[in-house]
Amino acid sequence: MMEGERLSRPNPFPEDDGAVPSGLAEAFAVDDPALRQEAIVSSLESSRVFVALLPPEEGSQEMRKAHVEIGGRQALVVFSGSDALASAYPEARPQPLIARNAAAQAFMADGLLALDPVDSQGAGALPIGRAACAAIASGEQWIPVWKDREALRRLRESVRIVERCLDVWVRPGQDGACLVALQMSETSDRSDAERAVALVTHALGHDEYLNSRFELVHVVPVKTA
Repeated sequence: MMEGERLSRPNPFPEDDGAVPSGLAEAFAVDDPALRQEAIVSSLESSRVFVALLPPEEGSQEMRKAHVEIGGRQALVVFSGSDALASAYPEARPQPLIARNAAAQAFMADGLLALDPVDSQGAGALPIGRAACAAIASGEQWIPVWKDREALRRLRESVRIVERCLDVWVRPGQDGACLVALQMSETSDRSDAERAVALVTHALGHDEYLNSRFELVHVVPVKTA
């Protein structure tokens, strides 16, 4: 379909003023990082977002959807409101889209959405990973990895041989990535921490289940006080 034909179609959101949908605004206001991310994903199942359409490249008549690189993967950029899009991509045309459709498009590619970056390089974006995209697109409940008991069991099993690694827990990070924290004993040393990090990193890369559940992740040893 030619771009002119696409842009001439009726607007599916005729009364939309471009503001952040109320459900997303409430989700953004949640204080707890884990609950906030869960609320955002849940809200996206029924929200409108904006995709930034960039001018055609030379020799093409098709406008391009904006993408940014996150963790070596291409993420489809979406915005909760038109003002945020205009600030990050002044030259772009905003295209309203049901978030489920945007998530489905992302899932068929690299499986990643970048929500509300502050510039065209993706700074400040909240990554929405493959599992969350699948849940948004299908309308199913998203189970975040920090609530996945099987994932936690496998992580703990991977460091079982490190006696001074007392526990493993998972939390959402500030940048949208998951934080895998290794609780080290007070008597642990650097070699203990390095061994535990290496074992967890190997498990994340080679255990099929863990590899499918964790996408953007930081592994950090934390010594017990």
